[in-house]
Amino acid sequence: MSAMVTSYLGCSQALARARAELGAAECHGLLCGMLCGVDDHAPRRWLEEVLGPEGRVQKFRDDCRDELVRVLTDTVRTLCSGKCNFVPLLPDENQDLGVRSEALANWCSGFLYGFGSAGDNVESRLSKNALEILSDFSEVTRLKSNGEESESSEADYSEIVEFMRVGVMRIFEELRGGPEPGDTVQRLH
Repeated sequence: MSAMVTSYLGCSQALARARAELGAAECHGLLCGMLCGVDDHAPRRWLEEVLGPEGRVQKFRDDCRDELVRVLTDTVRTLCSGKCNFVPLLPDENQDLGVRSEALANWCSGFLYGFGSAGDNVESRLSKNALEILSDFSEVTRLKSNGEESESSEADYSEIVEFMRVGVMRIFEELRGGPEPGDTVQRLH
C-alpha cells in the first residue's frame, strides 16, 4: 500500500495557522465523505467548509489552501487508481494511541457529515454491506481510548483503520464507479 504524499502533520499545521475549526483527520474525512457521496461540487464546497469565511488572515488561508489542494489531489488519485492504495489521513504510528484513536473517531465523524451532505437519495443507492459500513463508521465516532497501550489495543486500532480504508474504497466504487482523477480535481479551478 502506498501512502499519500500529504502528511498529517503538514496538514494539521496548515489548518492551525489558518485558524480552521477542523483538524486534519476530520477535514480529510469530510472530503472523503463528500467525494463518496457523489457531490459534483465537493472540492469547492470542501474548501469553503474547511477554510470558513474570507475574513481570516489571507496569507495563511492561501498557504492552507495550497496544502488542502495537495490533500485533495492525493485523495482523488488514490481513490480513483483502482490499486487499493487509499489511506485515511491520520497521525503517525509514533503518536500516542489515544491521540490516534481520537483522530480516527474525528475522521469518521467528518466522513459521515460529508457523505450526508450529498443528500438523502445517495444512501438508497448503496448495497446492504455499504450501509453496514456507514453504521460501523458511526460506531467508530464514539471510539475512546482506555489509556492502555497494549499490543492488542494497537492491533484493534490497526484493524479498524484497515476496515475503514477498505470501506471507503467500497463505497466510492459503488457510487462513483471510479471517475478519472482529473475530472474531480479540475472542478477546483
